[in-house]
Amino acid sequence: MAPTQLLLVDMLEELRKSEAVLNDLSVSEIIHFITIASALKNEIEHHRQLTDQDKAKPPKFLSDTIAIVLARMLETSSNHVNACWSALCDVVWAGTTTEEIAKITSQLFKAYGLEHKFTERSLFPPQHACINKACPREGIRLTSADHRHVVLYTSSGAVPAFSVHLRCHASNGCSTTYHHNYYVQEGKRFYYGGVPDVIQIGEHHFFERQVVEMWQGLMLNACSIGRHPSYSDIEWPFQTEVRTEHVWDAFTIYGLLDYHTERNEYLILPHTGAQQNRFDEAMMKQNEHMILLGIGDITHRCKKCAHIFKRPGITGTDEWVMVNAAITDGVTIGHPCCATHNCKNPLESNRDRFCHGCGFKEGVCSVKECDNLVESGHKTCSIESHRNAEKRYFDRGQAMFQLRAQLERARVSNPTNSFGVGESSDMEMGEEDVSDDDAHQNLKTEEGNKKTKAQFGRKRTHNEQILLYTCGYVIGRATCYGSESLYSVKDFVRGVFRDASTMPSYIFYDNNCGLSKIVKNEDHFSKTGLPVNVFHFKSKHKETDKWCQENCNPADFPELMDGDKWRFNSSIAEQTNVWLGGYHAIVREMGVIKYNFFLDRMIVLRNRAVLKKLEQDKQQPCVMADPRMS
Repeated sequence: MAPTQLLLVDMLEELRKSEAVLNDLSVSEIIHFITIASALKNEIEHHRQLTDQDKAKPPKFLSDTIAIVLARMLETSSNHVNACWSALCDVVWAGTTTEEIAKITSQLFKAYGLEHKFTERSLFPPQHACINKACPREGIRLTSADHRHVVLYTSSGAVPAFSVHLRCHASNGCSTTYHHNYYVQEGKRFYYGGVPDVIQIGEHHFFERQVVEMWQGLMLNACSIGRHPSYSDIEWPFQTEVRTEHVWDAFTIYGLLDYHTERNEYLILPHTGAQQNRFDEAMMKQNEHMILLGIGDITHRCKKCAHIFKRPGITGTDEWVMVNAAITDGVTIGHPCCATHNCKNPLESNRDRFCHGCGFKEGVCSVKECDNLVESGHKTCSIESHRNAEKRYFDRGQAMFQLRAQLERARVSNPTNSFGVGESSDMEMGEEDVSDDDAHQNLKTEEGNKKTKAQFGRKRTHNEQILLYTCGYVIGRATCYGSESLYSVKDFVRGVFRDASTMPSYIFYDNNCGLSKIVKNEDHFSKTGLPVNVFHFKSKHKETDKWCQENCNPADFPELMDGDKWRFNSSIAEQTNVWLGGYHAIVREMGVIKYNFFLDRMIVLRNRAVLKKLEQDKQQPCVMADPRMS
């Protein structure tokens, strides 16, 4: 201990010499200086003066660059930094690095702390006294503690830890149990608020917030599910391997906490029951809020989706006018749904063919338009062509070429077609032609040649429809169950812009020539132009279509032009759908609750990235009132 005592005495003596400069520095600030300066030892050595080459000793003076950086980090002056260096340079130079200290600390806790339930990271509740205002022991320190073995997953790997639960006395208290992220009362978890730095996702599993954010980043930018390294040398009561369900639970809890934080609300979850069902009610409520309030802010404006200019007013004087543009399009990703056309009731299980309300159809022949009852052991009636279609369907399902085709389909991450016609094979949709061979032949009936389908398996939703501004900021998403019909698109747009005064100046859509016909007499669309996407108008719309040419030709709207260039990016929806379609393989087997929660969460994260990029590019993203609302 003698050398250490002498070093401490020497340090104190040096501090006394600099008393005039250091008298306003606290002990914590001095420790902070030693910690940061130790981390910069290599940089300090690199900037050593040429006349000072005794590398066994610390440099006598810091370079101006190092002094300025340290002063900014410590929020003090360069004079204070130089004075600290004069007094503490020997301590810094002889000390260990931050990495070495962390390694030594970890080893010491493993060697001497575990037997006493002490670990490097102990996860206590944020308060040590009861906070229940109705409890007679409110504000009194909680003394009943329960230590549980847990694994904390950090950016460096998994580390052993103890989660400490504090309990208010049941005899004269409220029996509330306080955990790291929440407290438990009457079988419910009440989260404290905000997104904590460490998130509990299971009884024995905790993740640092930055790890979950890393997974979110992978999902957002690479359309992949993140995994995490696990240490294999931890002697702990359970395995430390990160499983896929851990990733999903972490993603779900973070998304719920983030959403409630934005709304200044507190998340409440059931404390009992199966983990796989714990989040369903909260996710369902969030999904409903997304439908009601929208994914994005419809009052968003920026230079890429809005244009402000002067034009002659009614009184003859110039007036400022703003025009903005949105676009809608569909992408063929979806989830399993009831085989009844356009039925939106959820399946009780993804293995089911019909929802609970349509379950009686299991006893009816699977051939569409046939109401005969099925025969035992079959999904069709006794009609020979119907029975042959059933046999052919299941034979094809067992064929190796069909299994390989389905496997390739499952691996597709970016569907190339945004419409949905022909995207899914008949096997994928559980359908079969009622004909004599695999070709699409017609079935002879008394009424003439007719092609009839049979629905032997479950169906999938038709497509996802998105609505976004031409800057890429998404403001709405909806699932089309049976088809991307014009009336579905119309209702979707009206659902996002419930008040006609909030409707954008223009909405691009590939089939606006059809949409404009069915809304031509609706006041809700009366002040909104409906041009066709520029690319589609050139390649997929006939010049002989008079209605389309007169009402949907983008060149007929001068406000869409900036000289000889298009003012707005009318292809942004298809570009966004390439990204959204990347989740096809991830969401294809999800239930409807998790499916909607996941896609909404991804869009929210993408919107944040879009806003950040717009800010960086000086596109002035903001929330502003539309002139038509004044």
